[in-house]
Amino acid sequence: MGSLISFVRPHIKFNKKPSQWGDIIDLKYFIASLLEIFHHLEYNKFDKYLMMYGKYYAKR
Repeated sequence: MGSLISFVRPHIKFNKKPSQWGDIIDLKYFIASLLEIFHHLEYNKFDKYLMMYGKYYAKR
């Protein structure tokens, strides 16, 4: 989520891992808002895609 948002808002810094329960809720709303655009995808498959994208793309 952080790497995708940083394309649009580079001044916002994100943690590598969620540190609070609110971070997990934000992630859920982030995925839900993307699924409104990509409505043909299932939540679980889209979540898995984002995890694989993050493994490949995000800096560790």
